[in-house]
Amino acid sequence: DMERYTEPLPVQQQPEELADVLKVACDMAAKNIEELGYDPYSVLLRLDVPDGLRVRLSRHLMILAVANLVKNAYESFMERHKHLRSGQITVTAVNDDDDVRITIRDDGMGMAAEDLDDLSSGMPRRRNKAKRKSTGFGVPIARRYVEAHGGTLVFESAEDVGTTATITLPRTQACLVEAAL
Repeated sequence: DMERYTEPLPVQQQPEELADVLKVACDMAAKNIEELGYDPYSVLLRLDVPDGLRVRLSRHLMILAVANLVKNAYESFMERHKHLRSGQITVTAVNDDDDVRITIRDDGMGMAAEDLDDLSSGMPRRRNKAKRKSTGFGVPIARRYVEAHGGTLVFESAEDVGTTATITLPRTQACLVEAAL
C-alpha cells in the first residue's frame, strides 16, 4: 500500500459513464467484503445515478477510490462471527451547476468526533486490527485519487447514525449527454 500510495498518478482522463464506474466500484467493494468471509447481501446497496452523466476521469483511479469508500461503508456493519448486521448503503451522483457530487452514505456504526478528525486529516492511519486486511491507507489513497481529478473528499459522521463520504468533482470535468434512443 505504501508503494501504491507513493506512485505517480496517471493523468490520462477521458469521458466515462459515471453510472458504470460507480457500479463497477460497488461490485468490487462487495467482492472484497465477500473475500473476508462476510455476506454483502445482508446490507442493502442502492445506486442512484442519472442516466447519461459522463465525467472526464481516470476510470481505474476513480473505481479504486469509490471502492475503498464503499468497502469502508460495508465494514461499518461488521459484527462478530463473520456477520454483517442489516443496514443500507446509498451511492448517489448529482450534477449541479458548479460540480458533480458523488455521495456514499451508510447507516452503520458511525464515528466519534476524534476519529472523524483523524480521518479528515488525510494522513494514513494506524492499521485497524479489527479489520483483517486493514492497512490504514484506504481513505488517504481514495483522497489522493479524487484530488488528482481536481476534486475533494469530505466526511460527516455521527456515532450510531452513520457516515457520509462526499466526492466533489469540478463541473468542468462533467458533461451530460442524451441517452441513446
